[in-house]
Amino acid sequence: MMSEDMATDHVNGNGTEEPMDTTAEVTHSEHFQALLEAGLPQKVAEKLDELYVAGLVAHGDLDERAIEALKEFNEDGALQVLVQFKESDLSHVQNKSAFLCGVMKTYRQREKQGTKVSDSIKGPDEAKIKELLERTSYTLDVTTGQRKYGGPPPESVYSACCGEKPVLTFESKVYFFST
Repeated sequence: MMSEDMATDHVNGNGTEEPMDTTAEVTHSEHFQALLEAGLPQKVAEKLDELYVAGLVAHGDLDERAIEALKEFNEDGALQVLVQFKESDLSHVQNKSAFLCGVMKTYRQREKQGTKVSDSIKGPDEAKIKELLERTSYTLDVTTGQRKYGGPPPESVYSACCGEKPVLTFESKVYFFST
């Protein structure tokens, strides 16, 4: 019979447990071997293959220069880049290869500045952007570092152009005037 302290420890996860079987076969896509042959480290190839299997990006979406650029990173850096890429909203991204290259470039710049990459500013509030798009019926295309909003809705005769905006001003802070 267990004492009350031992039972509490076991319920709280402090008791002894049998080790998990970690020898289970991991499912890889058909492109996993090609990633290894391209020269990517094992862990980086596995992480990128996870993105393939999850359907976030297809093997054909990433061109050779993106894979080559990923090989130039040390293993930890490449894994962090892939985590940032995975956490990004890729729904409006047309060229995922260029987007990944942009994530790598940003990572390198922040690394040179000595800024901890994971503490960086995430960008504009997605909910505010979606609300703006719904309200104005604009379209949205995203490329690295810039966003292209479509013209006004077809029944409108007005259009608005925005030349430049300050670097740290996001779309949710740019005011559009409408009648």
